[in-house]
Amino acid sequence: MSRMGVFLGLLLVFTLLSIIQAESNTQAQAVFSVTDYGAVGDGETYDTHHIQAAIDACHIAGGGSVSFPKGRYLVATIFLKSFVTLLLDLDSTILDPNKWFVVLAENASSIGITGYGTIDGQGEKFIETFDKKKSVMKSWNTTGACHGDKCRPRLVGFLDCKNVTVYGVELRIPAISNLHIVRCDNTFIGDSTIESYFYIPQNHGILIEDSINTFINNTLVDNGGNAITLKTTKGPVSNLTVAYSELRTKLSAIKFGSDGRYDFKGIAFDNIDIIGSHRGITMQLNGGGRFLYNIYISSVKDHFIVYTK
Repeated sequence: MSRMGVFLGLLLVFTLLSIIQAESNTQAQAVFSVTDYGAVGDGETYDTHHIQAAIDACHIAGGGSVSFPKGRYLVATIFLKSFVTLLLDLDSTILDPNKWFVVLAENASSIGITGYGTIDGQGEKFIETFDKKKSVMKSWNTTGACHGDKCRPRLVGFLDCKNVTVYGVELRIPAISNLHIVRCDNTFIGDSTIESYFYIPQNHGILIEDSINTFINNTLVDNGGNAITLKTTKGPVSNLTVAYSELRTKLSAIKFGSDGRYDFKGIAFDNIDIIGSHRGITMQLNGGGRFLYNIYISSVKDHFIVYTK
């Protein structure tokens, strides 16, 4: 069998395993509703502590789902823990970070965000001076101790995690960037929408850094920054597949780098629509520059659009 045939066979196996992972995460052993822990979901009252209490109880009980009934849940950062999946109902929204992330998981396993609800960073609230090409943004920190893009809150972060699922949800309008997969193993992102405004600078879509075994399927990334960025800062990016997805951006649809201290290997982009990108696929390997192995790009269509707004 050819190397391409072997690769496609492995891709099929990985796809099936990813679907099984997503389904298993939605069939959790117990359901903990955030409203049972005091969350009101009125969009005005901070529900952070009530939601965290539901997550903690679910984790202590051995895992399950933390459900968000219809409502708008105002939060600071909530911390996702092992064996817990956030289940967002269709008309439920988690919104308004005031620090680093809206949802953050660190050193956790078998976790996810599923359902058909929304996580909304309300990035427009961080615009200090609007400009249709590149707005001036303000920090969440008003003490002067924090400056620049690093002080704008991200939306969702999985750091040093295993068995991660993001399925069916809408992640929208962060103040800087959307979904961070950093030093993770076995991540599935499917049937999701990841979007932001073009006039919010550096509002990148998906960052995959130092992570292995990542599969993205049937996902729309629509933002003004790079749609998918791959970085190898402390380790390689390997066994990544992006399939049947649409990437809308004015910058790079797919970017390797700029941090490229370790290898990129076993990476496939298949059946991808690139829309409006000025750069398409970019390789910017700074930091010593390593190697790219077994990179497959097939059935990628680049649609050029002239923006008039």
